[in-house]
Amino acid sequence: MTKKIEKIFTLSDWLNKAHTDIENLLSDRVNPLIVLVAGWTASWKTSRVAEKIAWFFEGSQILSMDNYYRGHNFMDEQKKLWNELNWDQPEALDLDLFKKHLSELQNGNSIFAPTYDFQTEPVFHAQKIEPSSVIIVEGLFALHESLEALWDYNIYVDIGSHWQILRRIFRDIHRTGDTPKQILDYFLDVVEPMHSKYIEPTKKSANIIVSNDYNPNIEAKNSEVKESNLKFELQEDLILKLDEIIYKLWWNYVWEVEQNDRYFNPTQRKLSEKDEFVRIRKLWKEKLLFSYIWPDLELSAYEKRFHLRFFIDEATYQSFKHVYKNRIKEIRKTRKSYYISWILVSIDYFDNGKMFLVLRFDDTFTRLDALKILEHLWIDPLSGLHNVYFNLLK
Repeated sequence: MTKKIEKIFTLSDWLNKAHTDIENLLSDRVNPLIVLVAGWTASWKTSRVAEKIAWFFEGSQILSMDNYYRGHNFMDEQKKLWNELNWDQPEALDLDLFKKHLSELQNGNSIFAPTYDFQTEPVFHAQKIEPSSVIIVEGLFALHESLEALWDYNIYVDIGSHWQILRRIFRDIHRTGDTPKQILDYFLDVVEPMHSKYIEPTKKSANIIVSNDYNPNIEAKNSEVKESNLKFELQEDLILKLDEIIYKLWWNYVWEVEQNDRYFNPTQRKLSEKDEFVRIRKLWKEKLLFSYIWPDLELSAYEKRFHLRFFIDEATYQSFKHVYKNRIKEIRKTRKSYYISWILVSIDYFDNGKMFLVLRFDDTFTRLDALKILEHLWIDPLSGLHNVYFNLLK
């Protein structure tokens, strides 16, 4: 086993270090070198780490632990025995067979490995694998203690719970056909607790830790929904005249509603610095609306924003809150909404006396329409705010 190196590398700078370390280990080695890549599901262990190592070392190969899942029949049989398993715990894999096969490869012998695609049952002895100079193992449990005797070089790919939630949602919306709520519920009920119990503790065995941050401008394009949002803080002189203006301009009152917004801020990165936010809003009849919103950097940030929204229940909210511990900011407001020539305009009232005018519209609501409304209110169009209330109300 190699000496542990207590250092965390970013996705852009880890490869040089790993490449040098692996080359040094290969310099006087006869048998295959085992490189294990573990970490979060959806941390991009395969595409951003394992495949890059394979590309650098000619003749290397990747061995996926996913092929050693026992399959649906096994899971169903265990359920009948009152031993209900999930796919994110080590008992769902045949780790004994995997250890045996990896040991054979390390000793220079070929194996016949199974294949599995999560849709059908495993096919055993399906693929013949010959030993190679570097064998890269990738999987959730690549650093499981049962494999310790076979370790040569260990990499752990890390990503915080917050970014893991978003990456899972955007990855699986089209891949699995599940709804965002189903994806979120499975993550909170199964993935996160199993990770904390089985995967996170293996980080201590890594030679290097690769921090794979989440980039909303690249990863969240699965959401094709945009909204235009213009927000303006109302000054005191306008607030005093607001009721008179509303009456004179024939603003049609729609509703008044109390809104309780809870903003969630991860420890790994302040969302305010990236102009994105995660919010759960309590609406009427105990409805809870999950929102993740971020800007389209190709346009003016306060004009176009991508968003993902879906309803959740109280149980999902409580589990979600548990992930963020106390990193939650609660903001209450009263929202009065009006139609102005069939355009929805809202005024948000806060307990500290601040008031904001909010214009939300789709592409049928032109810039000229917004300018007309702002002109009647003597508001400078250039004074628009793109920050969310999380940042505006310190």
